[in-house]
Amino acid sequence: MRSYSTIISLTRNSRGIYSLDTVMGCASGMANEPGGCYGDCYAANASRRYGYDFSKTVLRSFESEAHRRSIVKGINRIPLDFVRIGSSGDPSENWGHTIGVLRAIDKCNKQIVIITRHWTALTDEQLAYFGTINVCVNTSVSALDKPHVREHCVSQYNRLKPYCKSILRIVSCDFNLD
Repeated sequence: MRSYSTIISLTRNSRGIYSLDTVMGCASGMANEPGGCYGDCYAANASRRYGYDFSKTVLRSFESEAHRRSIVKGINRIPLDFVRIGSSGDPSENWGHTIGVLRAIDKCNKQIVIITRHWTALTDEQLAYFGTINVCVNTSVSALDKPHVREHCVSQYNRLKPYCKSILRIVSCDFNLD
């Protein structure tokens, strides 16, 4: 299996959604359950299909100041009002790194939508920073979550509400089909 690149990039998926993933892979999610969340993580499945090791979290950074400026310029040109972080990895794997990237792109004119399972909780200082930027945090939860995982995610969702737009993102699927 190949490792992800450590170079951050702005990508567009087939539905036209742009992502700037600060991390690729999800060691915590894969350690929690074989196959990732619910045993069938779509990001883990896509990674496996393309030959990448999703069980290792890879931090992604800018190559240079010119690369950072190019990413900010690219974000400012996208036709949507937002860019995602957390499409192919969970930014909570390293909140400090994710916030470093957010600080580096602070001149972009888009809302940042972070998708997370909160494997690591934000510190109070990190929460306060979220109150100063245009960020929306989507906390993924499901009826399939183990109670302690769901309770932790809902707790983090509630912690975020005073600081930024905080949304519960319900992960659903077909089950009990018999």
